[in-house]
Amino acid sequence: MKIGFVYNKFPLYAGGSHIYDFILELSKCFESIVVVSARFPDVEVKVPSNVRIVWVPSNKNSIINDIIYIFFSFFYMFVSKEFRKVDLVNVVCSRGAFSAKLFCFLLQKPIVCTVELVNDPRKSIVDSIFYFIQKVAYSKIKYDKIICWSKYHYLKYLYKWGVNKNNVVFISNGINSIQKYDINKIKSLHNKYAKGKILIVFAKPLYMYNKIAAELLLKSVAVLKDDNIVILMGKGEYENEIITLSHKLGIDKNVKYMPFVPMTEIGNYIRASDIIVLPYLYEATVSRSLLESMIAGKAIVITKVGEIPYILRNEVNALIVKPTKRQIAKSITKLLNDKALRKKLGKNAREEALLNYSMESVAVKTVNLFNKVLVDKNIK
Repeated sequence: MKIGFVYNKFPLYAGGSHIYDFILELSKCFESIVVVSARFPDVEVKVPSNVRIVWVPSNKNSIINDIIYIFFSFFYMFVSKEFRKVDLVNVVCSRGAFSAKLFCFLLQKPIVCTVELVNDPRKSIVDSIFYFIQKVAYSKIKYDKIICWSKYHYLKYLYKWGVNKNNVVFISNGINSIQKYDINKIKSLHNKYAKGKILIVFAKPLYMYNKIAAELLLKSVAVLKDDNIVILMGKGEYENEIITLSHKLGIDKNVKYMPFVPMTEIGNYIRASDIIVLPYLYEATVSRSLLESMIAGKAIVITKVGEIPYILRNEVNALIVKPTKRQIAKSITKLLNDKALRKKLGKNAREEALLNYSMESVAVKTVNLFNKVLVDKNIK
């Protein structure tokens, strides 16, 4: 089987991404894969010999870039001999949906759409615009199947837009379960930042949504008034605001900052952590940080928002709390005082990740879906 992927940014991060790992895993299952995407960031992308990337022009302005992508993605799909030979097209996110659908309509190819997330229209004018585009792309275009990462997003958005659940399959993003980690490096990271202390790693870049979560984490640790706890923060544009807040809360000594870390290195930092605290305040789907923490067998404190209640069970494979500083602080204390609970939660979280969120299991579910779509299409 030959598969075509339409994705607007590849590999998305310099150190790789979910879609990059996903393509690598699927390349083991199919004869060939052709990806139509804009190169972002501008780095060399290594792929197996049976994966071909057709690069679309791009622009630094996000809105102009989206317009360019919609036009040129169709053009490159249509003129590429390799892409014209694919048996099925999977468009990931809404930006390529219109061009991919037009291509599939003209060449009579089956099309599957993957819904990663939906922009919250309340955040900004730009988010409102993308929300409208997504609403049209997901509810007005006819697909052979829709893959949705999040049950929460289906219920909150797609269901209300009239998307038939019978046409939706829930397949989450996944995590590579067989990555190799350097035990000595993990130990040295813990000693570097929190020797003889408790290390909590917040392994997320400090952009707007994560900055809000990071602030809640700082306020929660401030409640504890425990100098034995060290929070290790990621880098990002809101780092200065986090520094200012930690100073205001009087917990400067509790907070340290990691250097820029490629995505492929994040797992080492998560494994160096004693516990993981993810105080989400937005509609999180299945974040890579969460999956990395689960596959590492870490005890996790996480807030009850978005997709989280569909993934984890309170006091079975995580502590799930309301997004308040008191609740989070109480849960941190509970984990620090109960080693057996930490071990149980970590073990169960890893088992859940292996069963439902490993990249291997995600690939199997995707292959089965593509096969079914092709069979149904041939029957029709």
